[in-house]
Amino acid sequence: MRRYAYLLLSCFGILFLYFLAMLSQPTEISIDEIEHFEGKRVIVDGIVVKKISLEESESLIIQNGNSSLHIFSTFPSHTGYGDEVKVLGKVEKYKGQWEVIAEEIRIIKKWDTKSIPLWELAENAMKYNGRNVNVTGYVKKIYSKYLIITDEEGNYEIKVFYPSDYNISMLKKNYPHVCVKAFFQYDEKSFSFSLNIKNEEHGIEVLND
Repeated sequence: MRRYAYLLLSCFGILFLYFLAMLSQPTEISIDEIEHFEGKRVIVDGIVVKKISLEESESLIIQNGNSSLHIFSTFPSHTGYGDEVKVLGKVEKYKGQWEVIAEEIRIIKKWDTKSIPLWELAENAMKYNGRNVNVTGYVKKIYSKYLIITDEEGNYEIKVFYPSDYNISMLKKNYPHVCVKAFFQYDEKSFSFSLNIKNEEHGIEVLND
């Protein structure tokens, strides 16, 4: 009889440990569900639209559709504007805003793996505003501080600003087909947009058609 009692207790113990393990498992949620998971560990994904790096911490804002969320981490995420990420962490409220204290930030897709057509940038400027983008086009004109690229049909064009020390000599031959990796900015007041080469991730590459 005692043997059965020990067996029963062992089963209850295993079930209890399983229950505790299930409670500690993070729940995968969307950003707009965040308020229902205060104090819980969650997994949430989105696009990096803002990043502030400090000495011992990092602050991100990720966006998914029309919803955005603040991410705080004590480690470098090695992310860039426009990267698609998945974040594991604990939900907290800080100064009246929801945030996730990150345990892990995983990059699902780098911003430069997808080439975006010029028409898509032009017609969805608010969506891509403040992100790194990868765009292909044809060099139309070159000026001292910027150049203009256009799509193959000539229906859409955009200015690409580059630093004064940026080498554009390879672009002055036959005005080639190029790939531009840069920071996209949209001005709502003037309805104008541009690409800006700002760091080592950015640049212009001539495509061999």
